[in-house]
Amino acid sequence: MIPRLIQVAAVLLLIPGCALLGNSVKTQGFANEDVIGVWRATDVQPQQLRVEHLAFLSDGRKCSVHLGFSPERGASELRSLGRWQLIEDVIVTQLEYSGSAWLMPGDVLRHRLISASTGGLQMEWDTDELSQPRVISSYQRASGVSADALCAMAGPREQAQPSVPAALSQPQPQPEAQPQSQPDPVQQPQAEPALP
Repeated sequence: MIPRLIQVAAVLLLIPGCALLGNSVKTQGFANEDVIGVWRATDVQPQQLRVEHLAFLSDGRKCSVHLGFSPERGASELRSLGRWQLIEDVIVTQLEYSGSAWLMPGDVLRHRLISASTGGLQMEWDTDELSQPRVISSYQRASGVSADALCAMAGPREQAQPSVPAALSQPQPQPEAQPQSQPDPVQQPQAEPALP
């Protein structure tokens, strides 16, 4: 009976290990296949809320939509499109479009990969500027999000006219002004004579 319990316990201990092998985490030797896909990062803190989606496509496109809110700055949105390539452990992106005042087309962004698995990606902002923090971001694979739809959202927006119902957009005829009528003396009540 005891040997049977030991066998069952050994099998139960091996099952989680096998599951981890299926979702192994790479910390070096990254390939494009480790990065390709749609990724989401969510950061909820008392002073900041951030939701970011990144798409790395096999054709070399990178699309990013970042929404944030902080009490000091209010709501913010950052959208960008670019071309990416993996050079050793660094994702290098050259921007083609940015909806931000501080990122311009032609800028090159560098993110060093820290780890990658089928369900997660961890990157560090890679910069030579000492004034810039080396922020580490953790992303989870975003299931159900289309890379093409994300890229459409990340690109430039056309200046659409506000939607106005047709009845409001057509000039409405103004009613003709009615002449001010003078009181009819016949219809005016007569003043009561004053009492002595």
